[in-house]
Amino acid sequence: MKVPTFRGGIHPDQNKKLTSGKKIEIMPVPDVLYLPLSMHWNKPCSPVVKPGETVKMGQLIADSPEPIPVPIHSPVSGKVLRMEDHESVSGGKKPCIVIQNDHQDTPDPSVVPLPDWKSKTSEELIDFVRSKGLVGMGGAAFPTHFKLRSVMGKLDTLIINAAECEPYLTCDHRVLLERYDRLILGMLVLMKILNQDHAYLAFEENKIECEEPILRFLEKNGITGIETVILKNKYPQGYEKQLVKVITGREIPSGGLPGDVGCAIFNTQTTAVIGNAIMTGMPLTERIVTVSGDAIASPKNLLVRLGTPLSAVVEACGGFQKDPACLICGGPMMGSPEYSLDAVVVKATSGIVAMSEVPDRPNYESTCIRCGKCVGVCPMHLEPVFLNLYAGQRDYEALMRYHLRDCMECGSCAYICPAHIPLVETFRIAKAKLPRTAPAPAKPEKKKKGGLFGGRS
Repeated sequence: MKVPTFRGGIHPDQNKKLTSGKKIEIMPVPDVLYLPLSMHWNKPCSPVVKPGETVKMGQLIADSPEPIPVPIHSPVSGKVLRMEDHESVSGGKKPCIVIQNDHQDTPDPSVVPLPDWKSKTSEELIDFVRSKGLVGMGGAAFPTHFKLRSVMGKLDTLIINAAECEPYLTCDHRVLLERYDRLILGMLVLMKILNQDHAYLAFEENKIECEEPILRFLEKNGITGIETVILKNKYPQGYEKQLVKVITGREIPSGGLPGDVGCAIFNTQTTAVIGNAIMTGMPLTERIVTVSGDAIASPKNLLVRLGTPLSAVVEACGGFQKDPACLICGGPMMGSPEYSLDAVVVKATSGIVAMSEVPDRPNYESTCIRCGKCVGVCPMHLEPVFLNLYAGQRDYEALMRYHLRDCMECGSCAYICPAHIPLVETFRIAKAKLPRTAPAPAKPEKKKKGGLFGGRS
């Protein structure tokens, strides 16, 4: 089924061929793992184990009594060495539980499948999801159980987001090809929880070969209600507002969420891990990570235990064949730069991209010539040309009138800007200084003679 694309967006070099044909490999587990107490969106958990204790694979090691945080489980069996502050992928050091791996992978007694999941209530299944430590694995790491509860009874459309529009990343692509049984089971569980008899599985045209085996699997097992949707190759096709627009035609309001228009969106790996937890009982203790870029000797898709240092992940790919000028966790458009290989893989680490060269930026302050290219590519229909102007003037009321908070920091404007102005950095700084309350609606500004861009009409 072909669908129209969204307005705006860009077409950066995808660079997916480095790993799109690479099957998922199980990475050797290091001797020591570092488990951050904060691996999700919200406050950190508190340890429930002490140094010197023996732990088993899948055992609960940290939790919180608050409603949003999710528990953390041991990815291996072994011994708790200590609690220490360790390098984090989000920058700086965070408290971690350090575990010595005994390389036995002895499962905890709590790791049991849930074959009778169809007989469970929605609340029981949501509690199960929380107990397995599930979060959004596309990068946001928002706790899945809380998201499910927030949309209960509010939606008519369930979407599984396999667009994976970020350059280099192919981990979701490999899930579609190799782990569709877990993915489909996870979709059925979500449909049961949310009382839906239909769901969309959406991915871009560059993954078209994934559709046939999935459709065969659905037909063979008599599964109905799951529809594949082929999307145009364009960035940022995988962002929730664009996904909702192209699939349903609905527009999420300014400051709104998919639930406001009756939709819920879940990431591919998140959904597959739900299926895996039902099949095996294992919590979220590992994830698939794309390791790519021209600086990597042998780019791969690896199944990595949480808490594994980036240095070990890079070494599993043959190390660096070139000196990396830039190391990014996630994709190059919306990922975060990483400055230490001591940082560890967490639940939201979708990729590790190492590039030997990065585009040079001018060593002087560039001048906006109001060409309007940023306006044309903004998928949120914003006007970055004016946002940049008002950010420079520190006019925060004007920035709110121009909906700066709706900027998703996708980087499309900075990518297309001929003056190479660091627009995303500018907007991030300005966002942090916005007042918490919105100003009174302003009267429409009068257009100056000569058109919007001073002479252009």
